[in-house]
Amino acid sequence: MNYLDLFKVRSNAQQIRQKIAEFEKETNVVFPPYFRVFIENYDSLYNIGEELGIFYDNRFQRKRNMIFTYYSNDRDNILFQNLFNLDEIIPNMKAVYPKDHEIWQQDFIAFGECAFQIYLLVGVGEHNKDKIYAEAATEKVKLRFLCDNIFDFFRDYIVEVDESCLPAGKTANDLYKNWGEDFWRVREE
Repeated sequence: MNYLDLFKVRSNAQQIRQKIAEFEKETNVVFPPYFRVFIENYDSLYNIGEELGIFYDNRFQRKRNMIFTYYSNDRDNILFQNLFNLDEIIPNMKAVYPKDHEIWQQDFIAFGECAFQIYLLVGVGEHNKDKIYAEAATEKVKLRFLCDNIFDFFRDYIVEVDESCLPAGKTANDLYKNWGEDFWRVREE
């Protein structure tokens, strides 16, 4: 399964369009088309791990995480953590990049972060419109091209059940949810 399949669709499209317009006016940045459609339609604050990846483990009488996620084109380095909401984009960028940092002149905005201090950037200029990059201050190659747009990124971001977390002999097919519970259970037969 891929990450894109798991995002919740927004119910407040008109409200988010207004926020985008305000953001663009304040920052003088125009969102590229694919990125705009993504932000308008998907709830970026929805934490997929909490809803999808938690199961109740009877062996330990507690809830545990059971998912493994990775970017299929760079499995070891791009470990997605979260997307920034519109109000966080500029403050987060200012906290990470000094005013004279080249990122400000290269027509990028940071829209999310990964493990290992890697930031996800989307191009907002004519030369890099909608392109997704990873920027890591600690790596030799600081700016790496990942894909052509945010939909391709999340389509290539894989979510799998880590069956080694489950009791011996159990697989993802043994998982079920009771009505009203926000976690999975393992079928005991």
